[in-house]
Amino acid sequence: MAPFKSCTVAARVLLAVALAVAVPAAPASADTETRCTELPSRPPGGVRIEVAEVVRNRDDLGRFCRIAGTISPDIRFEMRAPTRDWNRRFLLSGCGGYCGELITERKGYSNSINYALKRGYAAATTDSGHRGNAIDTTWAHNNPDLEKLFAIDWVPLAAAASRALLERLYGRNERFSYFAGCSNGGRTAAKIAQEYPSLFDGIASGCGAFNLANAAVQGVWLDRTLVDSEGNLILRENKLPLLATAVRNRCDGLDGLVDGIVSDPFACDFDPGDLQCDIGTDEPDCLTAAEVSEVRALHDGARDSAGLRLHAGLPRGSEHYWGRWLIGPTAGGEPHVKDLGSNYLRYMGFEQDPGAAYHSRDFDLDRDIPKLAGMARLYNATNPDLRGLQRAGGKLLMYHGLADALVVPQESIDYFESVVEEFGSLVVVNAFFRLFLIPGADHCWGVTGHAPDLFDPLQVLEQWVEQGVPPDRIEASQHAQVGERIGVGPLLRTRPLCSYPQRARYTGAGNPDSAENFVCVPGS
Repeated sequence: MAPFKSCTVAARVLLAVALAVAVPAAPASADTETRCTELPSRPPGGVRIEVAEVVRNRDDLGRFCRIAGTISPDIRFEMRAPTRDWNRRFLLSGCGGYCGELITERKGYSNSINYALKRGYAAATTDSGHRGNAIDTTWAHNNPDLEKLFAIDWVPLAAAASRALLERLYGRNERFSYFAGCSNGGRTAAKIAQEYPSLFDGIASGCGAFNLANAAVQGVWLDRTLVDSEGNLILRENKLPLLATAVRNRCDGLDGLVDGIVSDPFACDFDPGDLQCDIGTDEPDCLTAAEVSEVRALHDGARDSAGLRLHAGLPRGSEHYWGRWLIGPTAGGEPHVKDLGSNYLRYMGFEQDPGAAYHSRDFDLDRDIPKLAGMARLYNATNPDLRGLQRAGGKLLMYHGLADALVVPQESIDYFESVVEEFGSLVVVNAFFRLFLIPGADHCWGVTGHAPDLFDPLQVLEQWVEQGVPPDRIEASQHAQVGERIGVGPLLRTRPLCSYPQRARYTGAGNPDSAENFVCVPGS
């Protein structure tokens, strides 16, 4: 394929339309597996197919056609489609972080395709149009075309190319189409609902990083908050179990049931000062004065020098995940949230990229935030006007872990409430958009097993889109063991997730480990 060339948004959309409508359907009598292997010799326009093979012995995925290649301008993709018993559903998956990778074997429900393939879907994933990894942004340096692709432009191109391939493979198109993504994939999902509301029948948006500029500001603030004047971590991982246990002991029972889960972090009034060590001591069973101060700041959220809040605080009940996101290093040597913030500022956040020499400590929280506004308009998915989705008859399912320490749940709550305010009616909004908060859940199922948090978002969307059954409650499960972002082993308990602003409450009778003994009640 020729190197990437600049093209306008309008040109890309025209290409997408051409891909969707100009591809002749393959004869209905042709054998699907034969058509699969013949795809490289007859690709749709704008698609280069490098691999088209029938896979027969892959775990429990069944027989499927694996198609891999590139979509113009240079979007790497892979599609997996059943060669038998296709259910005429299609899923396009989002990608996490700053994308850049083609992750086809990702486990579980977060930015994955295999779980949909197992359900009989044809499913596709992409790298969003550039090469890198989830924390890398060097690809964006002085490259507005790639930035536009990442922001949203890759989606209509990938959707159109996928539909053209389905017509070639099956001789017919899908009956129902879905998009699902978490984290950045959740941002992409929300942006589709806002800018391409007719593209999919159902959209699942998980733990969405809707405001990338605000996330970068949080990273800048954390860079100052997590370390002392010599650059050493103040709060260390060995203190997190103590802190997490103390928060649970204080706030676990606020929902009327002691179950190891802080179900209402917003009502939790835990103060880390209760754990403070004697002056001049630092023991494993207490927090130093500096650690107490840091925990208070993390719970409170980022502020500028005048005390103005810049970012919501970390939810109480998320402390056992702080090692993964805030304190533990990535391959780049920094905690995830700091790497993500710094790299955004170097190559994506400003209209003129400062480059590799720029450090988050160069960013002035009092003066520099307005400088991020220009690029934020490109990336952010914060527009509350979803009338296009309402008119199109699409459905938006949004979910967020209440113990998410990377993208705080307040992001999804604030967005949902802004949509309700825009429409002036919760009832009207709930007809096409629902939010579910998951007590005790980490970011995008990064760590499972601490609470009932597992559910299949596609199954929920199918019932809503295809059967007209809106999800008032979703049953989530917790298992004795966990694999990579998916539950395994014996089932421990189930709980209902309630359509926001409702929340689950135990009836007081029956097994508290069974969802049937909970009801959804109005939130306080």
